[in-house]
Amino acid sequence: MRINVKKITIPKLIKLVRRLLKKINYLYQERIFKFYPLQLLNEVQNRALQINGVNEFHIESIRLSNTEVSGRGLPRYQEEIISNGHFISICPTCGKNIYSEKSLPVFVHGFDLPIFYKFSCCYEFYLISAKSPARILGIYIPQKNVIISLENYIDYPHNLNYYGLKTFLIWIRELEGLKRVYSVQAQPQKARKGKLLVLTGFLDNFGHHLPDEIGGLSQLSLSELSGLEILIGPNDWFNLKNIFNEVEQYDESLKSNSPDLIGRVFSYIEKSGAFATRITSNLPLSNAICEKIINISKKQLNKEKSNLLLEIQGTPIVWITLRSHCRCWDGQVDGLSKVINKLYLCFPNIAIVFDGLHRETNSYELIKSNIHPQVKVFSVLGFSLYESIPFVVKCNLFIAPLGAGVALTSIPNIPGILHTHSEWAKQEFIIPSPRENGVNCIVIGGEITSGKDVFDFNYEISTQKLFENAMKVLESLGFHSNTGLEG
Repeated sequence: MRINVKKITIPKLIKLVRRLLKKINYLYQERIFKFYPLQLLNEVQNRALQINGVNEFHIESIRLSNTEVSGRGLPRYQEEIISNGHFISICPTCGKNIYSEKSLPVFVHGFDLPIFYKFSCCYEFYLISAKSPARILGIYIPQKNVIISLENYIDYPHNLNYYGLKTFLIWIRELEGLKRVYSVQAQPQKARKGKLLVLTGFLDNFGHHLPDEIGGLSQLSLSELSGLEILIGPNDWFNLKNIFNEVEQYDESLKSNSPDLIGRVFSYIEKSGAFATRITSNLPLSNAICEKIINISKKQLNKEKSNLLLEIQGTPIVWITLRSHCRCWDGQVDGLSKVINKLYLCFPNIAIVFDGLHRETNSYELIKSNIHPQVKVFSVLGFSLYESIPFVVKCNLFIAPLGAGVALTSIPNIPGILHTHSEWAKQEFIIPSPRENGVNCIVIGGEITSGKDVFDFNYEISTQKLFENAMKVLESLGFHSNTGLEG
C-alpha cells in the first residue's frame, strides 16, 4: 500500500508529529514511574517498595484511615480540614504523624477533580484526593517516581482502566506543568488560619455536583458554613449563594469558563496561600435541601416561563428526557412516539413535558409530528437546571435514560422509568440519584448496539415493556385507563 505524500498537509503532519511525541513521552514516563496498586501487590512489588523506603503497613494504614467516613458522610480528611484547616497523615516511610502543608488542585475534565495534598517528612509526598464524592485515591512520591494506588481494583476491576497508571500520569503531568508555570511567579502569603477555601462549581457534571458537593455543604453546621470562603467555578448549576446564604464570603472571580481556567485556579490558591479542598458527602441529599432548592427555583423563572408553567395541565403529566450524545436509546424517536400514542389512548387528557439539551430539538420535533395532535406537548429543552425544576415538580411520572438528568427528577422525588444498556440494568428497581426517602424507580435494560465501554454504550429497548411499566406506575399513583388498553 502506497502513501500519497502529496495529500499530507503541513497541519496534518504537525498533528501526527505531536501525537507521536505524546506517545513517546507517555511510554518514557511509563518506564520511569513505578506504579503499585496496593490491593494487587505481589512479593516482587513489595520488595521494590521496601527498597524505595516505603512500608506496606504504613500505606495500608493511610488507605484505611482515609476511607473512614463520619456520621454525616464526609471522609475523615475532610472533617479534619473543616476543623483545623489541614489534616494529618502518617509518613509512608517512617510512620510519623505529619500535617499537610498545602493543597494543589489539578482540575481535569470529568468528575475526578484531583487535589494533591503536600506532606514533607522522610521524603516529600502527596496524597491525591479525587472522584466524586472525593476520597484519597493514591500516594505520589516525586523523588522516587513512585505512584501507589489505594483504589479498590478487586470489587471494581474496571477501575484499573479508569484509575490505573495512565490516569495518575495525566494528573501528575498536569500538576508538574502548573507548578512550573505558576509557582515560580507566585509569592505565597502566609496560610490564612481559620479560613478554609472550598472549591465548588468546577465539576462539569451536575449529576455529581448536586448530591456530592451541595450534599456535602448541606451537612455542615451554621458556624462551619460561616467560617468558609467558597470559590465558585463556572458550573454553579444551582446558584449556591441562594442555597447557602449562611456563608459570608463567596468569590465568583473564577466563574467564567476559559481554556486557562485550571491555571487561574492554581494561581489563585498559590498567591492567596489558602488551603483549598472540596467538601463532599456520600449521604443521600436531604429532604430539607431538596425543598429549599425547589422553593428557590420557582423564584428564578421569568414571566414567560412562569406563564408556560401555568399552562401545563394534564391527567397525568409525564416528564420525558431526550438524549442522543452517548448512552442513549437509538430508537427513541420512533419508540417514544409509539409509547406516547398508546398512553394517549388510555389517558386522553395526558400532557407530555420534554426535557433535554438544545441538540435534541430535531428529535423533539420528529416525535411531536408522529404523535396524536390532541396530546398536549410542552418543551423545556435547553432550560437551565434551576428553570427546569418547577416543571419537574408538576409531573407525575418520568421516563428518562439513566444519567445525570435524573438528578432533576430526584429533587421532587417523582417515580419513573429508567432505561439504559444491559450492563447497567442489573437490578429491577433503583433510586436513580441519592436522595433521602428516594422513590424506587423501574429500570429497563436494553440490548447494546454500539460504544466502547459501559460509560458509552448505546442500546435498544422494548417499547412494549416501556409502555407496560409506565402503566404500572401510573396505576399505582391512582391514574386508571379509560380504555383498558394496558392489558
